Amino acid sequence: MNTRNRTADFRKRLKIRKEQITDQELFVSEAYRAPLWRLAKALGQKPFVTLAVFYDENPGSQAAFTDGSQITLNTGNPISLTFPSREERAISHEGLIAHECGHIRCSDFNRRSQYVNGFQKGLCYPAVPEQHDAADRRAWKEMKEYLEQKNPVAVFWIRKIAAHLNNILEDVYIEAFMCREYPGTVRSSIQKNAEIIIRKIPTLQERNAADSSELDIMIDLIFRYARAGKTDEEATYPKRYQNCLNRCKRWIDDSTRNDDPDIRYHATNQLILKLWKYIKKVICSTDALIEKEQINPVQLQKWLDEYWKEKVRWVSLSEAAAERESVSEPPEGWNGSLDGIPSIKKLEINEAPDGQMADSQRSNPRESKEQTGTDEEADTQEGNDLWNILNDLPKALNQLAGSMVTREEESARKNVLQKELKDIPQNKIHAGCRYQFHREIDISENSFRNYHRIAGESRKTAKHLEKLAEEILQQKEGGILKGLYMGKRLSRGELYRRDGKLFEKKLLPEEDPSLAFAVLVDVSGSMNGERIENARKTALALYWFCEALSIPVLVYGHSTHDTYCFSADEVVDICSYAEFDSIDGNDAVRIAGMETIGCNRDGAALRYVGERLSKREEEVKILVLISDGKPNGKGYSGEPARKDLLETKHCLEKRGIHLFAAAIGEDRELIENIYQNGFLNISDLETMPVKLTKLLMAYLR
Repeated sequence: MNTRNRTADFRKRLKIRKEQITDQELFVSEAYRAPLWRLAKALGQKPFVTLAVFYDENPGSQAAFTDGSQITLNTGNPISLTFPSREERAISHEGLIAHECGHIRCSDFNRRSQYVNGFQKGLCYPAVPEQHDAADRRAWKEMKEYLEQKNPVAVFWIRKIAAHLNNILEDVYIEAFMCREYPGTVRSSIQKNAEIIIRKIPTLQERNAADSSELDIMIDLIFRYARAGKTDEEATYPKRYQNCLNRCKRWIDDSTRNDDPDIRYHATNQLILKLWKYIKKVICSTDALIEKEQINPVQLQKWLDEYWKEKVRWVSLSEAAAERESVSEPPEGWNGSLDGIPSIKKLEINEAPDGQMADSQRSNPRESKEQTGTDEEADTQEGNDLWNILNDLPKALNQLAGSMVTREEESARKNVLQKELKDIPQNKIHAGCRYQFHREIDISENSFRNYHRIAGESRKTAKHLEKLAEEILQQKEGGILKGLYMGKRLSRGELYRRDGKLFEKKLLPEEDPSLAFAVLVDVSGSMNGERIENARKTALALYWFCEALSIPVLVYGHSTHDTYCFSADEVVDICSYAEFDSIDGNDAVRIAGMETIGCNRDGAALRYVGERLSKREEEVKILVLISDGKPNGKGYSGEPARKDLLETKHCLEKRGIHLFAAAIGEDRELIENIYQNGFLNISDLETMPVKLTKLLMAYLR
C-alpha cells in the first residue's frame, strides 16, 4: 500500500474508532489525563502535584480525594455521570480537580488528622465546645464520659461524624476560595457540580421511606444549608429538626467564611454538641446491634467500618484528608484536654433573634460579590487557559483514537511477521527448533527508563556521526559545499583561512541513498552488562543516523530459551525493536529496552532478518550482526555451527545482502574465520558506532 492510500485508510479507521470510543476508554486515557494534570499543577500551585484517574460507575463510589500531593479522580463518579453530554462530564471533572486543588492550597492535612484521631486518645482539639444552656452542658457531660472511657463504639461514631461535618464546612470554604481566585470557567465548573450535589441530597420523604435515622436527616439539613443557605426545603421538616438546624447555623455561617481552619474544627465540635441527642441514639442502637450479632472486640472495627458504608449515604464531593494513623506531635497550642477552656476565640457574628444570620450579613460563598467579570475575561487568569474543553477534549479523543488504531496496526503487523517467521526455510540443524516473534505493543516502563537514561548520549553520538557524514548530507540536500582545497570558486567567507581551504562548489540535490540497513544484536545471556549497554547505545545512535539520511533501518535481537519438555526442543526468540517503517514512533524506546537471556543460534536469526532485507527494493542491502562470541545453542556449536554460518553467509550474499559481524567478545578469531571479509574487529566498544557508520558511508559514496 502506497503512502497516500495508507494515509487515507488510517483516516477512515480513525473516524470509525473515534465513534466507538466509550467514556471509560477516554476518561482513563493518558491523552485525557495529561491536560487535567497540567490544570491540577496550575490550580494547586504545587509543581509536585500528581494526578491518578480511574473509572467506577458504582453509585456509592467517591468522586475525588487528595492527600495533599496526589489527586485521585474517579472519572465515572455519580456526580459527573449526572450530566448528559461528554463535554459536560469533562467540565464536571474540571470542577472536581479545582475542588481538590482548593484542599491542597487551603487545608492543613496534618492538623485535620490530629483533630480526627484525637478523639481516640480521649482528646478534643482545638478546645472543648462552648456550652450555652442546660442541653449543651448535659450533652458535653455525656460526650466527655464516652471519650474518657474511650468507648470504642462511641469514639467510632464521634470520629466519623466529626470528620464528615468538618469536611462539609471545609468543602464550602475551599470552593468559595477557588471561585474567588478563578472567577471564569473554573468557578462555573465548581458551581455546576455544586448544583448536582445539592439535588442529590435525599429529601425527607426519601429518608423516611428508607427508614433512615434522625441523625441522617439532621446531617442532610446541615449539608444543604452549608451549600445552599436557607431553602424552601427546610419548611418541609418537622419543627424539632428546624430548631436544631437554627442552633447550628451560626457555626456553619462563620466557619465557611473564615480563613482560620481552627474555627472550622471548633464549629464542628459545636455541631456535634447540638446533634448529640441524635448521635447518642445511633451509639446506643449500634451497641444493641453488636450485642445481638455477638460481634467480638477483634471484629468490631471492621464491622463498624462496613456498617458505616452501608448505613450512611451522605453525599459529599470528597474526603479532604485521610484519617492517618501516624501523625506528628500536635501543633503548638493544641493540648486537647477535656477539662480545657471551652472557647478558642470569639466568633465575630451578629445573631438574628431566631439564631440565624441576618440576611444582610449572610453571604453564600457561591454568590460572592467579589466574583465579577465574564467567563471570557476570567479565562485569561492563570490556570484557566490550560484547560479548554472545546479544544482539549477533541484533541484527547483524536489522540486516543490514533493510539488505538496504531496499536491495532502494530498488532496486525506483529501477527504477519510471526507467520512469516514460521515460513522461513531453515537448515536441517535448526529443524528441531520452534520460533517465537517478540515485539512490544505496549511499551514497558523499563524500556522508557532505559531510553531516558541513554537517549542523551546516543543522540549526541548520532549528531557526531551526522557531522562525519556532512558532505554526504550536503550532496543529498544540495547547496554550497565550503572548505575545499581546490575548485573553480573562491569562498568569500573563507578567505581568512590559512589552511588553504578557500574554495567552494555548488551541489545539486540527490535522491535518497539506495541503501537498506539492518542490525541484528545477539541478546543472549553472555551479552549482559557493558556489552548489551553499548549495543543499545550503538543501535540507537545508528537508528537515528539512518533516519537523518533517510536510510531504511531494521533493528532486531535474537536469543533462545529452553522449554524443558524435550532435550532437543529449543525456542528461537526473534525480537523486533525497530521496523523499516515505524507505526507508533516508539521504535527508539524499544531499542533501549533490549534485555539479555538464554543462548544464541545465529544462523536461524540471520536467515530471518536476511529474508526481511531481501524484500527491499534498495540496490544495496547491509546486515550487521553484533555479537560477543561464537554460536551456542542445543546441538548448535563447534564445527556444525560454523558450517551453518558459512552457508548462511553464502546464501545471503547470493541474494545481494552484504553481511558483516561486529565481534565485541573474546572469540574474534573464530568469528573472523567464519565471516572473513565481513569481519569487524570491535575491541573498543565505545568506537563501535563510528566504525559501523564508516561502513555505511563507504556504500553511500
